Amino acid sequence: MTSTSPFLYLASGLKLLTRKELRSFVLIPVSINAVLFIALNIWVFSNLSGWSDWIVDTYLPDWEWLRTLLGGIVFLVSAAAVLVLSAYSFNFVAGLIAAPFNGFLAEKTEELLTGVKPAPESVAKMVLRTLGRELRKLGYFIPRALAIFLGCFLLGFVPLIGLIAPLIAFVWASWSLSIQYADYSFDNHQLEFRDVLDRLGLKRDKSLSFGATIALISLIPVVNWFVMPAAVIGGVIYWVEEHQQDLVTTTK
Repeated sequence: MTSTSPFLYLASGLKLLTRKELRSFVLIPVSINAVLFIALNIWVFSNLSGWSDWIVDTYLPDWEWLRTLLGGIVFLVSAAAVLVLSAYSFNFVAGLIAAPFNGFLAEKTEELLTGVKPAPESVAKMVLRTLGRELRKLGYFIPRALAIFLGCFLLGFVPLIGLIAPLIAFVWASWSLSIQYADYSFDNHQLEFRDVLDRLGLKRDKSLSFGATIALISLIPVVNWFVMPAAVIGGVIYWVEEHQQDLVTTTK
């Protein structure tokens, strides 16, 4: 395979979704994505105005002119923050539910790209392994995400410095999304999660570029229904181009 820009892993994944060899492995993840995303958006937008009013009432002085001036800005900032957080959270909830299907999709994609299948295992074993791996990833993500978002919230009260808080949150989201979707191939080859973090960290610029693309495309309505399977496929491309040969070299 020719080398692909990490920003294009997801685009390549979207393109491969239509391949007949992968079609049956894509249908269930896409259906899960669509149902969850519609439900999430209904919940978010039905509550967004109330959240914005709460922020105004809690943090702005009781001056009508100031609330009128800043109310719209607070609403837009709240909407952007909630959408980013929702897209970030959504990827992991959907990933947990669809983990076994994503594992099969990653396996089939690698076979399509390289002509070689990962070591065979029973369906039951793969389902248990992929679900266990998702829980392991959540154990890594949740405490760090809470710490980072709390830190960003507190930074928001510091003039000027608070402007970097959204960037910090976005970098974290990009890193964790890269781990989430690149890991399926690593897991299919039964590499320990610690090894995955080390290997992705060695190519952090490419890992962050891949994750950033997923984070941004996840904000686009309808297209985001297809992000999960496309990102799984993109993660396999990343594995094949950047990590598979490293594994072969280090295990010789």
